[in-house]
Parts: sequence; structure tokens; C-alpha cells
Amino acid sequence: MREKIIEKLIERGYNASAIDTVKNGVIWHGIIIKEENKSTTPIIYLDELDGQHDLEESVSYVIAFYEKHRGFQFDVNLLKDKEFIMKRIYIGMQKSSSEPLEKRESFLNGIEEYLFIDVSDGVIKVRKNLLNMDMHEVWEQALRNTIENSEIESIQEVLKEVFFDTGLEDELNEGLKLRPMFVISNYNKRYGASAILNRRLLKKIAVQYNTSKVLILPSSVHEMIVIPYNENMDINDFSETVHEVNSCTVAEEEQLTDRAYILKVLDV
Repeated sequence: MREKIIEKLIERGYNASAIDTVKNGVIWHGIIIKEENKSTTPIIYLDELDGQHDLEESVSYVIAFYEKHRGFQFDVNLLKDKEFIMKRIYIGMQKSSSEPLEKRESFLNGIEEYLFIDVSDGVIKVRKNLLNMDMHEVWEQALRNTIENSEIESIQEVLKEVFFDTGLEDELNEGLKLRPMFVISNYNKRYGASAILNRRLLKKIAVQYNTSKVLILPSSVHEMIVIPYNENMDINDFSETVHEVNSCTVAEEEQLTDRAYILKVLDV
């Protein structure tokens, strides 16, 4: 199908070609339309089509997406601007992979940390040798930015926003009183799973519930669930829950691991 779409685009005068990218270990199939004197161009991912569109509808989708986003410009010279980078560099988390990124293994087995630059219309993953800077200094700044941009909310607060004025808030709150749960992410809820690196927030939860450990559920690349831990909890039950949610709810490219973790955050 992609080849046929490209053929139709070329017939209509677009300089279209195929491109594949890797998102969190998942290969995405896309099309780019190049223009003269532009160093960046949006990628139109065909994976986002539901498979129910015929050729002409798919071509129309690609053109509409391109026209909507073609005005986005990113000056690649900014990648040489240290001040620009240091203000916008963050740590993201994804499944351990073979992507050639500026990355390192996290303290959660099977999950890696990588660097990304937050720009107005998305993020740029930092590939190996992309930045001609002291990478130790860049990682330190990325950690500071990530921690400063992190927050933790009770699951009740999150669901209250989702189900506001539906009549379900009280029922949901009653059900959640049995087990306090918290969502940790960044302020814009985008690639915020790395907020789990903010040990101060985790210690705050542990102190509040008189425990030295927390249970971590890696719900997606955008956030994690934190639960005050007690010795009556069976981590295998929580790992099974993570696996079920991943298989039914979370898009493959946004999944982390299929397991839960116990993290000691206080010395007692």
C-alpha cells in the first residue's frame, strides 16, 4: 500500500519517499515529502491509519497531514547552541533496545534512559554523536530538568479530572480508598515516565504512609504508577496486572516492561 500511495503522490507533484523509524523498539512505516530549502519535514506514519481506508482516502490523509504540518520549521543549527540544548534537554525512558541513541540502562531492569530535546511541536531523540558537547554535563542537566519538571498526583485526583461531572467520581474514590495509588509524570504528561528519577517525591510518599519501599508499575513511556509498599503485597499479582494492561490498553510503542518493581527509598 505504501508504495502505491507514494506513486500517487509523485503523480500529483509531491517529492515523496518511504522512511522507517523505530519508536521504543517498534518499527513505524512512514512517508516524507521533501521541499527545497527545508532541512526538516514531518513524517506521516501510515500505521496510524486503521486499515479501513482505500488508496485514494489514504493519499488524501497523507496530503492533509502534510499540509497541516508543513509550516513546522526547526533550525538544525540550534543543535550546536549549548544554551538552547541545556534548557530543553530531558531524560526519557523506554524498553531496553538497540537504537543508536545517547542512552544508558536505568535502575529498573529492562528499561533504558535516553536523552531527548523538547521542541514546540514534539521531541527530538538524541542519537549518538548528534551533540558536540560534554555529554556528562548534558546528562547532568537533563536530570536536573527532568526532576524540576516532575510531579506526583493521587490516582483520585487524576480520575477526578477525567470523570469530572459524570457522577462517577464518588464511586471511584470509594473503590480506591483501599489502596493509595499515585501517578508520577512531568507537567505536560508527555514522555514523563522518567519522573520516577525524582527520589524526593518517592520518599515523600514513603514517609506519608510509614514505609521504606514503594511499588512501581511502569504504565507507559508517559507515566508510572507508585504505590506505598507493604509486606502483604505480592509483586507477581502486580506484574500480571501490568502485563494485562499492556496487552489490552497501551499502544505497543508506548509500553515499557511487563513487570512491577519494588524500590527501597528510605533507610530504616
